[in-house]
Amino acid sequence: MAVAAVVAMVATAAVGAVPATAVPVADVPPNAADWATTPYSPLPPAEVAVDNELDLSFDGVDGGLRTGADVGTGFTMVQPSSADPTYYLPENLEVADGRLTVTATKGIAYTKPGGNSSGLVNQQENTLGVGVDTTDTNLRFTTTLTSPAAATSSAQAGLWFGPDDDNYVKLALVASSTTSRQIQLAREIGGVMATGSATAPTADQVMVDTTQAALGTQPITLTLDINTLAGTMTGHFRVGDGAEQTVGTLELPATFHNGSLLKATMPDVTSFGGLFATKRNMAESAALAYSFDSFSLTETDSEPPAAPTGLTATGSQGQVELAWDASDVSSDVTGYRVYRGASAPVATTGNGIGGSALLTTPKLTDTGVFIGSSYHYAVVAVDAAGNISAPAEIDATVPAVDGEEITKVNFQTAAAPVPAGYTADTGLPYDAARGAGWTNATSGAPLDVSQLTRLRSGAGVTTDPRLATIAHMQHTSMTAAGAWRYDLPNGTYTVVVAVGDTGSAGGGGYDSTHVIRAEGTPIVDRFVPSSAREYDEAVGTVEVTDGSLTIDPVGGSNTKIAYVEIYGQGEETPAAPAAPTGLMGTAADGGVVLDWSASEGATGYDVFRATEPTVPTDGAPLNPAPITDTAFVDQSVEPGQTYYYAVVARGEGGASAPSAVVEVVVDDASVPPAAPADLTADATDDGVQLTWTVVEGAAGYAVYRSTSPTVETEGEPLNGTPVVGTNYLDTAVQAGGTYYYAVIALGEDGTRSEPSTTVEITLTEEPTGPGVPTGLDAQLVGDTAQLTWNPVAGATGYHVYRSTTEPVAVDGEPLNGAAPLTAAAYTDLTIAAGTTYFYVVVALDGDGVSSAPSNPARVVVPDQIDACAPGQWSAAYFEGTELAGAPAGRECVDAIDVDWGS
Repeated sequence: MAVAAVVAMVATAAVGAVPATAVPVADVPPNAADWATTPYSPLPPAEVAVDNELDLSFDGVDGGLRTGADVGTGFTMVQPSSADPTYYLPENLEVADGRLTVTATKGIAYTKPGGNSSGLVNQQENTLGVGVDTTDTNLRFTTTLTSPAAATSSAQAGLWFGPDDDNYVKLALVASSTTSRQIQLAREIGGVMATGSATAPTADQVMVDTTQAALGTQPITLTLDINTLAGTMTGHFRVGDGAEQTVGTLELPATFHNGSLLKATMPDVTSFGGLFATKRNMAESAALAYSFDSFSLTETDSEPPAAPTGLTATGSQGQVELAWDASDVSSDVTGYRVYRGASAPVATTGNGIGGSALLTTPKLTDTGVFIGSSYHYAVVAVDAAGNISAPAEIDATVPAVDGEEITKVNFQTAAAPVPAGYTADTGLPYDAARGAGWTNATSGAPLDVSQLTRLRSGAGVTTDPRLATIAHMQHTSMTAAGAWRYDLPNGTYTVVVAVGDTGSAGGGGYDSTHVIRAEGTPIVDRFVPSSAREYDEAVGTVEVTDGSLTIDPVGGSNTKIAYVEIYGQGEETPAAPAAPTGLMGTAADGGVVLDWSASEGATGYDVFRATEPTVPTDGAPLNPAPITDTAFVDQSVEPGQTYYYAVVARGEGGASAPSAVVEVVVDDASVPPAAPADLTADATDDGVQLTWTVVEGAAGYAVYRSTSPTVETEGEPLNGTPVVGTNYLDTAVQAGGTYYYAVIALGEDGTRSEPSTTVEITLTEEPTGPGVPTGLDAQLVGDTAQLTWNPVAGATGYHVYRSTTEPVAVDGEPLNGAAPLTAAAYTDLTIAAGTTYFYVVVALDGDGVSSAPSNPARVVVPDQIDACAPGQWSAAYFEGTELAGAPAGRECVDAIDVDWGS
């Protein structure tokens, strides 16, 4: 702190006016105790007041306290520092070029709560001010300054108001770091200030965050409104030519303005206000100065506006919606405040439940309410001067949860009284006989948390007995979080749960992030308590499917649960949707196109067809899965046929009545086949194996491929000639490539179907395993089918699969049994007359990996099998000597030469 003599000046202006002349600084008594108005000013007591009107432009013609160069500042007093007798340093003041420049020192008018203050507290120097009279009036202080780029470490400057350095309010530009800035409204009462932040304001401190880059060298205008009639202090600021913004509003203690804390008697003075600057925690050697362009003081309107009218309050689950008529546009009302209380009349001091900023629209939704509780509300209008109207008052009740009450449980100590209507849970482990209790949230094992229940008492604790008791779910002494379990039948339940803790001396503070899940569904989502809202209640609906409701704090930190309520929700059978209307059908190239109007409540539709005017709707529909659109194309129609259609809507309530029937005549012109369905693509060792289902009436298929999602199906297909089966192997692919495929069905007369649904496949590595057998040939020889194929390089065996339909499945038992064939031939001895068979062969490698199936071969067995030619013998060979079971082989021979005795 700089060392200087205590100096001042004596002005000769009249009472209530700004001092116009003063004696030189050197002629002022050096000891403040010798000042004419000690400890505030060397001016006579009658010259400290300025009649509540002052406009300083720092042009050097004002009187009052003077700079070290004997230039008047216009201020009539300096606030004494209770911890430092040297609090006026004229050598650190300069008035020049229309500015007052204050070279800041480290002292500050501030004491940290708890007596652990650091730094030069209550040693602020050059706290310049004037005497004001707040009797039955409101005041506005205004100044303009700039933000020094060098400021940091909580250096600050701005406006102040109050009787001494332990009881004051300040509106300050604060340099919280070299780059960060705040506009802060803060008060200290009896040397105590509860500090906050921009996101967590307190009753003593609100602020707006900004940056030095945003402020730059622009002028910053600070406005402090002292409304003694409403009991409020409101701060505003404007950067450059921008719009004025509100920092917030704090409650104004009566001692700040009623003169009871003044140490001297001065005419027309009940308090003081002015400018200050401090470099706070910056280094002693660091130079810092704040420049003020102006300072003004004026009285503001003290006539309160009219009370709001038309106030309504509607309670619903978890909230109360308030609304009222907007004030007349001709009034100077700038906003509203809403207050809530447990009884009437409701106190209308402080910011209310709407926050520090005024509400600018005539409505508010209060979510800080609890189910089943009644509340009293008061709404006031606030004008531009901060005057508050008489309140408009109303009551509201938050309705109880709909549903059957299952249980209401209060978590508490064993000694605490049980709230009316609730059952106490004292933290005992889960017990199946009791059907409730605590478990380890990780393992599910029973857990005793009875030592972690709490009863909060003392000053500041809520009067709601449900909230005054809590159970820790994530205490630091716990190795795993606790969960609460309650057995009940499976079904739908609404859960009400409350969490939180008090920050009073008897509580656990606000160090929690409360999370509650019920059956894994978030109910309370990261509630962080504060002095403005210590507890939170939330509601959620969940499904119980395992016979018990489990509540856990997963995702939270130090969650504390107060109570839980469970309500059963009866199942209401929804109504079936209405029958579809507007059904229309048109014969087109691709089939019959149907469309209809949507039915309310429908989740899907089914289409039914008949060749008679009466369309049954109790069988299988044309569509394999419910249609979510309101259109359908029937591709399975035949030329020259007449069809009748009806549509049924499906919903949660079941099926609707059928729509009106529509008739569609299909012309004799060729009708293309339906689009192939169920197209799949699988990576094999030899490429991409495509399969699809048979399309009725198709003479073949064309396969198309693309490397983009849009597959062009008008050009040359992958296959040179039409595919006659329902599978195709694309070998011209590369590992790591992504391919898209579509298949077209080809009609006998050259017609083409619509493309199938596109299928996508990405090949991630080179195919492995044996190649696909080729050249499969199947011949009917007598009463056997003889198969041959080309040997596959690297194959160690083969499996043969047979089916009477296509495609041939290769995921079951092979025709040849479990043992692989070692030769590229096989004789099927189990064929039946009048049957058509389809055969495929897969190759196996040494690791048992099978190839894709070969192309199919077909054998048509006639109704009568001629086993052998006339005159030939049919010889069957069996394994073993029992001549039992299926023959191992059979052949036709011209003669038999057998030695039966051998």
